[in-house]
Amino acid sequence: MRTDWIRTLNDSDGPFATVVLDATHDTADATEQYRLRWRELRERLADDGADESALAVLDEAVTAADAPDGTAGRVLVADAARVLLDRHTEFPPERGTAAWGAVPDLLGVLGAVGEDVATVVVAVDRTGGRVRGVDGTVSEVSTDSGGPVHKASTAGPGEGTADARVEETWKRNAQAVAEQVEKSVRAGNAGLLVVAGDAESRARLRDELPPASAGIMAEIENTGGTVPEQVDDTVRAAADEVRETRRGDAVASFATASGRGDGLAVTGLGDV
Repeated sequence: MRTDWIRTLNDSDGPFATVVLDATHDTADATEQYRLRWRELRERLADDGADESALAVLDEAVTAADAPDGTAGRVLVADAARVLLDRHTEFPPERGTAAWGAVPDLLGVLGAVGEDVATVVVAVDRTGGRVRGVDGTVSEVSTDSGGPVHKASTAGPGEGTADARVEETWKRNAQAVAEQVEKSVRAGNAGLLVVAGDAESRARLRDELPPASAGIMAEIENTGGTVPEQVDDTVRAAADEVRETRRGDAVASFATASGRGDGLAVTGLGDV
C-alpha cells in the first residue's frame, strides 16, 4: 500500500487530532446533520484534552469545505496550528471516530481512506482499442495497417488467403493496442488492467502483452463496443478483489514473520 500521501504528518511534532466522520450530503437537512456529527466528535476530542487551537482549526475546516455529492466520508488530521491532512472518501464510516494524542491515529486514517488501486481500462476490438490510463487520459488506438478486418461470409476461391490477411490485420491491431496498454501500465505503475471486448479480441491482446501486464488483467465480456467510461462498476469490483488479495498476502506475511525477533513484524506503538 502506498502511503506517501500521509508524509506531511511528519512536518509536525503534534499532538494531533484525528477525525473520521460521515460527510454524506444527500438529504435536505444534510448540512445540519453534518454539523451535529462534527459537534459530537468535537466534544469527544475536548473530553480527551484536545487543544482549543486544534479544535478551532478543525471547526474552520469542517464548516468551510464544500459539501460532497451523495454519500461520502471525511478524514482530517490537525495540530494546534493547521490541518495537516484533509481527504474525502468514497464511502462514509460505519461510525465517526475522534482521537487526540501524541501521534496521529494512522490506523484509523488508512482504514477510512482505503487503498487506491491504480487501474488501466481498455476497450478492445478487431480494429483497435481505447485505453484509459491511471491519470484518466484516454488514448485511441486505431488500425493504420490498411488491411482487411472482416472475413468473407462464404467460402470461395482464394478465401483462405484473404482470411489469413484478416488474421494478420487483427494481430497487428492487437500489437498496437498492447503497446499503448503497456506504456499506460508502466507510466501509472498500475496494479490492475481491466479489458472489455469480445473474447477473441481480449485473447489476442493478452497474448501480445508482457507477462507482468497480462498477470494483472481482469476481463469483461462485451461485444457491443463498450468504452471505458461505461464499465466503472466492474472496475470497482475488480479493484476490491485486488485489495482483498493484497490484504490477505499482508496478513499471511505478518503471521509468518511474527515472533522471529528480527523486527520485521511487530505490534504496539513503541515497537512500530
